[in-house]
Amino acid sequence: MLVKKCPKCGYVIGDSDSSCLSCRSENFEPVICNDAGTYNFSVGTILSRSFSILFKHPFVFTGLSILVYTPVIITTILLRDLAAGELITSTVGLILGFIIQGAFTCAVYEVLRGNPARFGESLLRGTTRIMPVILAALPITVVFVIVGSPDYLETIIGVNLTFVVVLPGLLILIWLLCKWATLVPAIVVEHLGPMESLNRSSELTKGYRWKIFAILILQIVTFTFFSYIFSFVFRAFISEFDPVFLVALERLSEIIPNAFGGVMTAVIYFELRKVKDRISIDSLSRVFD
Repeated sequence: MLVKKCPKCGYVIGDSDSSCLSCRSENFEPVICNDAGTYNFSVGTILSRSFSILFKHPFVFTGLSILVYTPVIITTILLRDLAAGELITSTVGLILGFIIQGAFTCAVYEVLRGNPARFGESLLRGTTRIMPVILAALPITVVFVIVGSPDYLETIIGVNLTFVVVLPGLLILIWLLCKWATLVPAIVVEHLGPMESLNRSSELTKGYRWKIFAILILQIVTFTFFSYIFSFVFRAFISEFDPVFLVALERLSEIIPNAFGGVMTAVIYFELRKVKDRISIDSLSRVFD
């Protein structure tokens, strides 16, 4: 099958496109794609590859995750007496997670290329586009805050809004997380703006959102399992501590699952690029060079 392909980054270009959506190059070359349709996006592939990458460089990915949770733990302690403290803390963690996802993406692609993942280099290169990431993540952040606010709002207006806000909001949040699962890698790798990255992520995940949903559920189960184990240990052996400090310590249980989630998001992006754009990791990585 003859397709138009960008010689700079390997992105497959549509017939109606005047420039490469990835690197903005206007120089195209026709190539024969013999392996069309041979790539398969599967939950098993995503999980196995993510585990493999995480265990190759556990300290790098765990370190990136610690960068997310250190401010979260500090915020938990500082806002201990504030009614909306838990909601604010979770929102801070969500935003930091989006920002550090860029570093996860850079580290994962170095591993996929056969190179070692370096903490400092990944952090430096992955956080160069903080503002586009924050702006692109705003819709998800707003829905997240709405879903987490009924208890706080109930203390103000005296009305329980759980069925009105939480259930519909949770469904919308899950849908957005599946639809825009690759928005941060799209910003970092393809140098897209906020709106472009949302459209790009929607394009990449289309047709694969049920599989991404299954991966998301597995990630939630992992978070819950680790949290339960840590909670049991902490409350059984150090129950004399202040409950707020126990909650802060329990946040430690989320560091490893969060590291796995960061790796998995980058792997999902790469696999979707391979399936939909039919490019190799070497071609994709030229964007970083």
